[in-house]
Amino acid sequence: MERANWIPLRNISDDEKIWIGTKVRLYNVGLNVIDKADDYYDY
Repeated sequence: MERANWIPLRNISDDEKIWIGTKVRLYNVGLNVIDKADDYYDY
């Protein structure tokens, strides 16, 4: 997935629909990881 196509969640309105199959990645979720670049969760 190209990073240029990513949209921050704060830029998506509450009324906007997210299609089935769309990957949502949340960063800085507090996982116990050494490298903070790995601190994310995919939905």
